[in-house]
Amino acid sequence: MRKIKRFIALVTVAMFLLSLAAPASAATKEESFGRLNAVGVAYGDASGDPQYDKNFTRAEAAAIMVQLSGMKAAIDAAKGPTKFKDVPASHWATGVINLAVGANIIKGYPDGTYKPDANVTYAEMSAMLVGVLGYTPKLQGTWPANVISKAAQLGLLDGVSATDYNAAAVRSNVFLAADNALDTNPLKETRDGYEEDTKTLMENKLNVTVKKEGTITAVPNTSGVKEKVSIDYTDAAVADGTLDVAANVDANSVLGLKVEAWVKDDKVFFFNVKTNASDIITDKLDAALTDVDGSLTPNANDTIHVDKLDKNYTLDAGVVVFKNYVSAGLTNASIANNDEVKLVLNNGKVKYLIATAFTTAMVEKVNTTDEKLTFEVAGSLELKDKVNTIVKGGKAIALADIKAGNVVDYITTADSRYIVVSDGVVEGKLEAAATDGKKVTLSGKEISTNDAVKISTNNGDTYGATSFDDGSDYSAHFGKNIKAFTNKDGKIAFMIASEGDASSYIPVLVKDIKRTTGGATEATYLYIAKFDGTETYYEINKDTKLNGTKITKANVETADRGATITNGADNVVRGDVVKITLTSDNKIDAIKTFAAADVVNPLGGTADFTANKTADTIVSTTDDVAYKVDANTKLLKVKAYKDDDNATTDTNIAHLGDTVNGTPDGQYIWIDDIDTLTWAAMENLGNVPDGRVAIVKDSGVAKYIVLYTKNTATSSSFKYGMVTNLTANADGTAWTLTVDGASVTKQFDSGDNTIAKKDVIKFKLSASDKITNAAKVTAKSVTVGAGNYSNFKVKSIDKTNKRVEVIAVAGATADADEAGNAFWVDYSDNTKLYDTEDTTKAITVDDLSGDDIIQLYDAFDKDSDDSADGSFDAAELIYDFIERVDK
Repeated sequence: MRKIKRFIALVTVAMFLLSLAAPASAATKEESFGRLNAVGVAYGDASGDPQYDKNFTRAEAAAIMVQLSGMKAAIDAAKGPTKFKDVPASHWATGVINLAVGANIIKGYPDGTYKPDANVTYAEMSAMLVGVLGYTPKLQGTWPANVISKAAQLGLLDGVSATDYNAAAVRSNVFLAADNALDTNPLKETRDGYEEDTKTLMENKLNVTVKKEGTITAVPNTSGVKEKVSIDYTDAAVADGTLDVAANVDANSVLGLKVEAWVKDDKVFFFNVKTNASDIITDKLDAALTDVDGSLTPNANDTIHVDKLDKNYTLDAGVVVFKNYVSAGLTNASIANNDEVKLVLNNGKVKYLIATAFTTAMVEKVNTTDEKLTFEVAGSLELKDKVNTIVKGGKAIALADIKAGNVVDYITTADSRYIVVSDGVVEGKLEAAATDGKKVTLSGKEISTNDAVKISTNNGDTYGATSFDDGSDYSAHFGKNIKAFTNKDGKIAFMIASEGDASSYIPVLVKDIKRTTGGATEATYLYIAKFDGTETYYEINKDTKLNGTKITKANVETADRGATITNGADNVVRGDVVKITLTSDNKIDAIKTFAAADVVNPLGGTADFTANKTADTIVSTTDDVAYKVDANTKLLKVKAYKDDDNATTDTNIAHLGDTVNGTPDGQYIWIDDIDTLTWAAMENLGNVPDGRVAIVKDSGVAKYIVLYTKNTATSSSFKYGMVTNLTANADGTAWTLTVDGASVTKQFDSGDNTIAKKDVIKFKLSASDKITNAAKVTAKSVTVGAGNYSNFKVKSIDKTNKRVEVIAVAGATADADEAGNAFWVDYSDNTKLYDTEDTTKAITVDDLSGDDIIQLYDAFDKDSDDSADGSFDAAELIYDFIERVDK
């Protein structure tokens, strides 16, 4: 019972010690980590994040204790087998564990294990720190109260917030305790026993010299002296002077502050700020200094008003003022509206005022030879023969460490440059903007913006220098994917706005736009060719947007041979190259047209082009402009035709600038025979005359090229047949046709969508074996007497001479014929005959007999047709197609 009571008492003491309130002077976790990081004891993850809220493993704790003991250089040499059965020689922590065992910092567990991956507890952390400071031999009492009591006595637990000694230690608390150890005097063994060292652990083990406290009165950018600062020591007995500063230290950040300078190898590597955080005000001005005494120069009782805090501060007697780190020749007006300021207070009044006016830019090029930065949009910055301070992430860096695409905020004076570098990137979809234009929402996250955000719409090649002072100014980019680059304050300074990544939109060539009407089947379809040569069609649904505006039925203008989509000034016709996005059910979600300025020689253009093999350019010979062709350029080769007024014959486009039915656009243009094209093949074409190239460019690079070729055999590429059935399925309409005597079913792709059963049609087959360019063929009519007839009764057949004698009749019966007006019509071995009386089937001339009613089709008009009145003559009596409609 006595042992149990004693254990409870020890635990109670431990819990009491751990739960002590942190003293007023306790460091913050950020300050502690900053000091430990400066002396090479603690580090963040790969991105520099300290991960304050995570736990420390026992292996990680051994590492920080060894580095705190000044044994970092020996870690690699100590790697290998350990005394612990659960720490094999291959474990990453063998070096630190072996060193910690040798220094009597750790012992492990009685069962011979160390448990390297288990979380270190507060009791174990306390024991390790007591061991680092050499107090283990002087411990009295029993575990764990003895180590916790000693740690508390030494001040190691100041600021540490915990109530359970056996709980896993959080990283922020480990940093606080280890930081407290830096300023603690370790115990050392002498001939007469143990005594406290006169130097702190940091001085003793890490070879750091701590200078006395003083105020930094000049830094490189104020004095014009590289890597030196001036310090005014608080202790009047210590003469003021200068200190050499290591190259990776941002001395500008401590101007006007009280600091302890930590020195190693005769250079300051860290400034330990002693000014109370509450006495350092960082804000932006919303007005110039208010002059009270009329002197026009900043001095006692003048006031300054800061923006975010919305508060006035009065200048102290003897105030020291800097503008862009220069203190000479300043007036009250020098400290201006929108300046960033750091105010260092003394009894509530401003003792130091550092005002800065940074310029924000994005780096395009870094020239380390000439020591020069070139910026996007405009401008450059010369650094040669100047006192330069370049800072990134709170540490000074070299010019070579700046990369293209970094955002820089910089200050220039006659003799110096101060550059703060940021590589912050935020990505998301632009959903909204504040009414004042100072914040935007990217994929649900609200982010502040710089005063003048610059936006690129061509993947960062160029940026528009636009100042957004109204949320509506962003409206043109709503819904776009944004890659945003932030400045030193985490505000967005530059944006790349795009329609989406490669997987979210598809560049296509518009083949046709078809709108079906009537009832539940009413729909609009976009027939397209992709730049990989495949062809398909997609439905345009009720939510589809064209350049951000929903497409309504009124936006789709129907015509005899197709349709156009028109939303205000935006329109889509055959032959256009556009971008589309698809919904999950494979319907078109959005259509985006390219800017008119980026489309060179669209369908209907008249420029001529030459392919340049040597320079990999396609050159407009009209205006002598060359467009670069690179590995990402996509090319298509197509054949283009224009319809005549009857839509029964096609002619080659002699020049894309020709009008068709008075329309210069793609309304009556047929596009067919889609195929991909390589640049090598394009080069071999050399000169490409008559404007038969359309280009979509991006900053001088040909992104998409469409080559329109002439067809040397227009008629031969057509087929003709009779429609015997039409079916609708999930993929659209399928037509069953009798072609060359055989029944085939093909998917309908483009053409006249009013075709019905028993219609004779001419059509083509696409590369994907779909019906394209479908057009109804009208039966031949003839004027006999006062009437115009298209039905004829067979009177006799002359197989020897391959001709049929016919008589015109009024209808599809043998009645009411035009007696006495018989004439002969010729057929050939290639003429196709079909019967459609009951079912559609192929027949031969042998199946014809007297009184059969037939219709005649001169589908391709292979022979001449010189008659103006439609009457028959000897030159055009060979028919391609004969249909028996009654017998």
